[in-house]
Amino acid sequence: MEDTQAQQKSSAKCYVAKEDLVWQGKWLKMKEVHWVDPLGKGHVWESLERTNHRKAPVDAVEVIATLKKTGHPTQLILVRQFRPPTAMYCLELPAGLCDSGEAPEVTAVRELKEETGYTAEIIDVSPSLIAVVNGDLPENDNPPLQNDSGEFTEVVLAPVDGLIPQASGEGIDGKIWLIAQTLRSAHLFSAK
Repeated sequence: MEDTQAQQKSSAKCYVAKEDLVWQGKWLKMKEVHWVDPLGKGHVWESLERTNHRKAPVDAVEVIATLKKTGHPTQLILVRQFRPPTAMYCLELPAGLCDSGEAPEVTAVRELKEETGYTAEIIDVSPSLIAVVNGDLPENDNPPLQNDSGEFTEVVLAPVDGLIPQASGEGIDGKIWLIAQTLRSAHLFSAK
């Protein structure tokens, strides 16, 4: 009898019973999320959300962008910027929030232009946004940054085959490490 009840309860779904706003600032808000597990036991989870979060499939983008220029090795386009929560400069992918009603591809092109100055073509949108910058175009020859007010980025062009040594001595976004390790270990995933 006890096993049957446990099986019935374990097939139940988790659900959120309520959310309480704990604190809200200009960009972030903290909530306590009260949820119930399949056995009917209540739990509390602390959650941070952006204040401008929209109920949309995508509300922010990160761009994996490469610079391809005739006669030069392919380079990954990164940004270095100071991140106050870590009190250090971090290497990151160009990224930003989607404006209301803006398609992710449009956001990606806009953010890449703002943070790096580069004009790119989006070549893949599932699920990452992958862009290729044609380094032979005049507009991509030392382009000026177009950062928003309060945004201070520096462009870092990292050789695809030497990304890890390039990234030593500062904070590194976890996705940069993942990209670097994947590129370094790609031969392990080949079908040969």
